[in-house]
Amino acid sequence: MHWSGSYLGLPFVSLGRGRGGLDCYGLVRLVLAEERGITLPSYTEAYASVGERAEIAAALSGAIAQRMWREVPPGREQPFDIALFSVFGRPLHVGVVVRSGLMLHVSDGHDSRIEDYRAPIWAARLIAIYRHEALCPSS
Repeated sequence: MHWSGSYLGLPFVSLGRGRGGLDCYGLVRLVLAEERGITLPSYTEAYASVGERAEIAAALSGAIAQRMWREVPPGREQPFDIALFSVFGRPLHVGVVVRSGLMLHVSDGHDSRIEDYRAPIWAARLIAIYRHEALCPSS
């Protein structure tokens, strides 16, 4: 079975960080920890619910600014890269690249699933693809 199969159907829970329920960042955090041994900060203290758009945007932007994430040129994405999307004009949603064009993600009202991030609804909101520094070859 493909690694992504064990993450399908996990329920959405605001601020969730485990298999019992998680938000989009919680899913990213879970996948990278279990599949690649990468521990990401929780950020549960940064926002009280997924409705706090400014706080979530600040947390995600702050993580990228800390240089733990490196932008990946279009067409060079790999499994375990992170797709960052704009929602309501802010960087508010993330998904894990399963393979080029497909992401694993979870959102309010929907269990975790795989979708094509090149589909019009996602492509128009894609900000960038990022790779965690631990997954980058040493230079």
